[in-house]
Amino acid sequence: MKKRFLFLGLGLLLLTGIAFAEDKEPRVIKLEAFQYGFSPDPVEVKTGERIKLEITSRDVKHGVYIKEYGINETVNKGETKEVEFTADKAGTFDIICSVYCGSGHSGMKAKLIVSNQ
Repeated sequence: MKKRFLFLGLGLLLLTGIAFAEDKEPRVIKLEAFQYGFSPDPVEVKTGERIKLEITSRDVKHGVYIKEYGINETVNKGETKEVEFTADKAGTFDIICSVYCGSGHSGMKAKLIVSNQ
């Protein structure tokens, strides 16, 4: 009986067009950190998208911290780090540098916008 309900539930998901985010290839976004900002800014994604951030630094060691998604990655100049996540929370979130990188460090911010559109 349980198997029947499982198959029925999966069938309903497929009929309504809901896909499993983990089954899709992630959307790659190249995020560059530099004194004292990020590019692109803002980073705009859709709710449910699987995202792969390819993070680089053009000058010194930086950090990419997005509290709501549990992301805290450090990247050295010339290095690339990859971070994958599913954008499962709608809203506007701060991206901040988590590694002191000079006198403008405290103002080094960008936005992650996760929309339902």
